Amino acid sequence: MNIYIIFLNTHMQTYIHTAGHGRELLLLNHILLYYRNTFFKISLIKKKQF
Repeated sequence: MNIYIIFLNTHMQTYIHTAGHGRELLLLNHILLYYRNTFFKISLIKKKQF
């Protein structure tokens, strides 16, 4: 699941670079980055518990 999120985020970044315009895409990328980082932190916390 984590790998898929990272793949999705990198794909979005390349799409934004090729588009070169549209604040909506940039905002979407920031949201994806934020959720990816929080998901990663949660998974790290879960790993520490076990």
